[in-house]
Amino acid sequence: MGSLSVPLSYSYDSGVVLTASELRKDFLQGVPLKVNGQPMSMNILKTYIERAQSYIETLLDLKLTRQLITEWKDYSWNDFRNWGYIPCTYPVICLKEIKGYVGDVHVVNFPKEWVRRRSTISSSGVGDYHSRNIFLIPSLSGSSFYTTYTYAYDRVSPMSNYSSMNFASNLPSHWQLQYYTGWDNFSIPPLLIGIVGKLAAIQALAIAGELVFGLPGVSSSSLSLDGLSQSISTAVSGNSSVYSARINMYGEQLTQELEQIKGFFGSTTLTVL
Repeated sequence: MGSLSVPLSYSYDSGVVLTASELRKDFLQGVPLKVNGQPMSMNILKTYIERAQSYIETLLDLKLTRQLITEWKDYSWNDFRNWGYIPCTYPVICLKEIKGYVGDVHVVNFPKEWVRRRSTISSSGVGDYHSRNIFLIPSLSGSSFYTTYTYAYDRVSPMSNYSSMNFASNLPSHWQLQYYTGWDNFSIPPLLIGIVGKLAAIQALAIAGELVFGLPGVSSSSLSLDGLSQSISTAVSGNSSVYSARINMYGEQLTQELEQIKGFFGSTTLTVL
């Protein structure tokens, strides 16, 4: 049986929420992106995407793509007695393991059956939100929490009466947490993809708008040949570029969308003084 191979103008960028090809198709429609007369390369567009994604991840304390996180957290018995959870840096999609250490000595593997994570399903299309806390033995509360938690912890620890020892009331870098955060390629909220795309597009449009005639700041071009002449002028000025209208449109949309996602995905850190 014969076969037909058709080459596609498409590139795959691992680790980012959209490809350079998708950026051109979805956010830069009809824009002849050129730098010094040459088409803007896919590598440059990928750089703009990476910058935009890094900005959003830093702003929201999120990882947009699925990845394994390993971090260390302090142990405070008062926190466990009052709240019963370990605060994590990023939303917890799936817990891999929790280990306890005293210094460099591994003293406990905390059973995953005693751990619960929580999530909120959004009805606004923003996406599902997963808690940044790992809840330990969540069915216990009140005075029974102390007794049962101490008993349970001692059962999994090789150190006798470990959790009731005085020195165990506060242990720096005790917990080693490993958990997955971020979304897989098919479940990233469209709003987040759109924000990254618009931020990346603004960077590309700003550069392409300045260099529409090959040199920064040039707003017109003329050609004369054998008594015939042609002049082309653009809207380029000190405060605007050829693509200012689209840049302003994306900027207005981003102002509203960033406020929306900060209220939904943004982290909140509580500190007791």
